[in-house]
Amino acid sequence: MRLPFQFTFILIGFLVAISFFEAPLKFQAPSITIPLGVEIGEKSSSLYHSGYMICEVFKLILLIFLSIYQVKEYK
Repeated sequence: MRLPFQFTFILIGFLVAISFFEAPLKFQAPSITIPLGVEIGEKSSSLYHSGYMICEVFKLILLIFLSIYQVKEYK
């Protein structure tokens, strides 16, 4: 039952790592203006949120499946 717990921390680690690498780099590019950098940030945040929600739904399905499987196993 520890798999969803570990999976959550792996996802959080990916999200934090990508955010810390991506945010400073987009403002260091000479051709990127501040409004363009903010727009890129909004789009990437939307993409991260969508991916995170898909992973959370997968985790919820996995938790439900494991709970049902364990209940059937003990009966």
